[in-house]
Amino acid sequence: DRFLTVPAFAVEKCKGLVDNMANMAVATFKKSISLLDDYDNALFGENEKLESTVDKYEDKTSTYLVKIAAHQMSTTDSKAVTELLHCIGDIERISDHSLNIAKTAREISEKNLSFSESAYNDVNIIMSAVSDILDITSKSLINDDLDLAKHVEPLEQVIDRLKRKIKAGH
Repeated sequence: DRFLTVPAFAVEKCKGLVDNMANMAVATFKKSISLLDDYDNALFGENEKLESTVDKYEDKTSTYLVKIAAHQMSTTDSKAVTELLHCIGDIERISDHSLNIAKTAREISEKNLSFSESAYNDVNIIMSAVSDILDITSKSLINDDLDLAKHVEPLEQVIDRLKRKIKAGH
């Protein structure tokens, strides 16, 4: 709380935490999709811990950002606080969805289920595309790279088309 007297510094520290959250969410996703191929209880446990950590970061960081916003700050810092609050929510949702994938992988394993070859290929295609978009998005966020961020929307449209095509095929 002592950093609140220097909002620019406090915002910078929060940005570092949000960057860490992004890395954890991407790691959670990648571990989750690997569980679809080869389920492992230990890896599932790691995913639960990562997701729980992202949840804690989201709670603490968003509360702290609201405290920062109550202080007098520059327009740039105010904009950064707003953007970070939006990012935190999105990152936390990515982490939640990733854990849901891991839970599905666990259920598939426990019930000795499997995908058809066609479905398995489709799942791999969409998971690879989502993994790529997460890598680009997190790199863009961490490096504050707007040029890289411009590649995200077209990739999202490709993923949306893939999703519709895959759904229609099954």
